[in-house]
Amino acid sequence: MKKLNKKDFLQISFMIFGMFFGAGNLIFPPLIGKESGVYFYLSILGFSLSAVLIPIIGVIEVSKFGDIENILEKIGKKFSIVFLSMLYITIAPLVAVPRAASTSYSIIFENVGDKIMIRVIYSIVFFSIIYMLCLTPNHLVTKLGKYLTPVLFTLILIIFLGTIIKGVSSFTPPLEKYSKLPLLQGFLDGYSTLDALTAVLFGVILQMNLRYKGIEDDRSIRKYIVKSSILAGIALFSIYSMIAFLGSSTARMFPNTKNGADILSEITYYVFGKFGFVLLAVVFTIACSSICISLLTCISEFYYKKNSKISYYKWLLLWTIVSTIVSIFGLNNILSFTIPLLLLMNPITIWIIFLTLTDKIFDGDILVYRYTTYVVCSFSLLSILPKLGLNLEVINIILSYIPFSKYEFAWFIPTFTLYILLIIRKRLYFIKK
Repeated sequence: MKKLNKKDFLQISFMIFGMFFGAGNLIFPPLIGKESGVYFYLSILGFSLSAVLIPIIGVIEVSKFGDIENILEKIGKKFSIVFLSMLYITIAPLVAVPRAASTSYSIIFENVGDKIMIRVIYSIVFFSIIYMLCLTPNHLVTKLGKYLTPVLFTLILIIFLGTIIKGVSSFTPPLEKYSKLPLLQGFLDGYSTLDALTAVLFGVILQMNLRYKGIEDDRSIRKYIVKSSILAGIALFSIYSMIAFLGSSTARMFPNTKNGADILSEITYYVFGKFGFVLLAVVFTIACSSICISLLTCISEFYYKKNSKISYYKWLLLWTIVSTIVSIFGLNNILSFTIPLLLLMNPITIWIIFLTLTDKIFDGDILVYRYTTYVVCSFSLLSILPKLGLNLEVINIILSYIPFSKYEFAWFIPTFTLYILLIIRKRLYFIKK
């Protein structure tokens, strides 16, 4: 039985880090740090629960079942098809991938402005390179784990240490949304990274790359996924904490910054001068490239598996073209729809991960999987209707009676209550039997 050496193990861990760490992962923590001020440590802890802990658990749990589809089919085949289609298409070609390309463009051409011709040329060149890097999905560990991610990790560490050495200011008071429940607000902020959603999709690619490294038996594959995922999670939490600290500790120095990219631009210029812009452009380009490679590879593998008559390369070309078009023309409109979509998809994904984690408690009962997930879907959908313009009085009345609905957790109490009741029902059934 072949074992991974330390070098290969680190590469797998770095690959997992790179698969998660994209544009949003760079932008959100410094802004959270600035806005939460003295409570940044609580906010980033909440952020890490939804953007690190849950995604890492998701990767590990999906690996135990072999594939996310094996889990979703417990809920229903139709649900599996609809949920996965929404998940793949929204987070890859419609939101996460175009967002990453657009973010890297805005950083590199910050002083040029948003000129459509430059954006078109940049998007075509960017996605042409991404397409070529995605042609061999079983070599993803080499591209991300050996080259891109270690460089990215090192550059972020240099920016952090450089800022500490240069000197920082005192923390500011938190904004209102962080002053009462900073941990919960940070948790909700973590939704925007899309990591909980992408986590359940990465299992196939991880298994493919481990087999490429010579690890064949399922037990060893699961073992290495668990160990490397934990290490990647520690690295992600460390980086988020560093970047959030920078945002919080420089808030008085750069009070007029409006987003995470602005904060990092000011910090790198403060520490490294004009070279700071070059450094930041490289960091963003690597981070954005990593997430684009990961997601386009996953969605192309998924649809090739569903319809092998169309080759992986043709699926890859299709989704790359769609991502290119969206990044040029339609990103702003789609991003306005992102928040309601995340408030719908994230609770469902988080609950499914929870079910896999507690599967042994209810002996994998199909009814628990099915009915509790339907309740999550129902209450999550009910919660986002006002955000989609359907501000009906009856919906507002219903939501007002549901605990935690104003914190976007209307689904939690009803779902968990049904979960407990179904487990009690199962226990009583076996006692009577």
